[in-house]
Amino acid sequence: MRWADGGMSVVFTYGGSDALWLLCLGDSPVVLHDRREGGTSRVVPRNSQSKISPDTILELQPGFKCELRDVAIDWAPRDTGGGVQAPRRQDTNPPKKDGRRRCGACEGCVHGGKCLIIQAKWKRIKEQKEEERRRRREERDGGSLGEASENEGPDDPEEVAAAETTVGLVYDIGGRGDLSFNDSAAKGLDRAEAELGIAFSEASPNDDGSNRAELLQLAADANPIVIGVGFLFEGDAAAVAAENPDTNFAVIDSGMLDFSQDPPAPYGDNVAGLVFAEEQGSYLVGIAAAMKTSSNKIGFIGGVCCYGGLEPFEAGFRAGAQSVNPDIEIVAEYITDAPDFDGFNQPDRAQVIATTMYEDGADIIYHAAGGAGNGMFQAAKDFTDDNGSKVWGIGVDDDQYQTIGTVDPSLQEFILTSMLKRVDVAVFEVLKAQEEGSFTAGPTMYDLSVDGVGYATSGGYIDDIIDELEAAKAGMISGEIVVSRDPVDYGA
Repeated sequence: MRWADGGMSVVFTYGGSDALWLLCLGDSPVVLHDRREGGTSRVVPRNSQSKISPDTILELQPGFKCELRDVAIDWAPRDTGGGVQAPRRQDTNPPKKDGRRRCGACEGCVHGGKCLIIQAKWKRIKEQKEEERRRRREERDGGSLGEASENEGPDDPEEVAAAETTVGLVYDIGGRGDLSFNDSAAKGLDRAEAELGIAFSEASPNDDGSNRAELLQLAADANPIVIGVGFLFEGDAAAVAAENPDTNFAVIDSGMLDFSQDPPAPYGDNVAGLVFAEEQGSYLVGIAAAMKTSSNKIGFIGGVCCYGGLEPFEAGFRAGAQSVNPDIEIVAEYITDAPDFDGFNQPDRAQVIATTMYEDGADIIYHAAGGAGNGMFQAAKDFTDDNGSKVWGIGVDDDQYQTIGTVDPSLQEFILTSMLKRVDVAVFEVLKAQEEGSFTAGPTMYDLSVDGVGYATSGGYIDDIIDELEAAKAGMISGEIVVSRDPVDYGA
């Protein structure tokens, strides 16, 4: 390892042989420059973590604080002699008696589910719940807190439910702030807090997802219901649910069915799956793309290929576009192939792919790549600015005209529409069912008929084709239009 003075920033060169974890806090992001052949640059947002590969340069702006392995680093430069500048290194985070270190960060730190801060947070919630139950028992038994009225007493099921309903939600990789999939789940969580009075704890897994089970178990220790955001939670949720039969579990994007049984059945009475008709919503934005293209060439970027989760997005997009123009050219590319799921977290790679598609003649690209898709919108702006020819991007999951606009309004004019996958509705509805005592195991489908999917109209760029979109929507709801979930059926 060697350190160098980077002027306005500090540059750290890692020349080791093994990958390391870097935890970044503070007020500014960290830029990683991979110097290996084919390597690219990427940004590590503040208050997050990333794996550092050998032969990597870290460009660190003022206002950061990082932890490499378990060594905290004070980045104030000091003179080491001979005019060489280097940051002070000090172990400000000594091991506790149990051998673990406080990470000083939020959920999803490098210490994962063993993080003492997370444990303490959820322990407090559990203690508060127990104290509330104790108080209500005293009220019911005529204790010191006094008698409750017949209408307002603790035996009122709705009051008890409202007081005791908490949820532990564990995001997919990227966590809250991805401006897409996870943020849609967060929106449902925030709505449940505002409308139902539900308290919540939230966490995010490590970049490799290795601590999903630990986080689910920690959430189950303190909450009557736990939600995993993303199909990758399926196996862990099924296992943890089996060990916690008194806690309900829900997983986004998995039916949570055990196919080893004949017929397939829910993993347990306490396990629900929240699934979506992504092909229906994608069909609608495919129509929009085909009606708005000037080049008759459009594109699709998926986060991760070949595990079955994103193919319905591509299939629906192809089907919708071909319903308008059977001869339209559609190009598709995925950022990574399963089991490498880091494609959802590579906006720089999405930007490169999108730029290539625009340069090859596509003028509208639809992404289903989570947080990585933000790079596509940047590519649309850059290409338009450089060439004077307007190109578009289509968002996914949330209304990205609105979400992207909160961080970079200059990108809004390049977002034609978004395919709405109402993860927020699913999260809210399952929490409402929990509160009402109507939690149901097994899969629940969110399709067009229940507004589980749809399209966004922000920006007004598709106002002139709303009639055509609504006609297609009605056709799918009635069953007149049936969309396959396999892109091969549409020439992929």
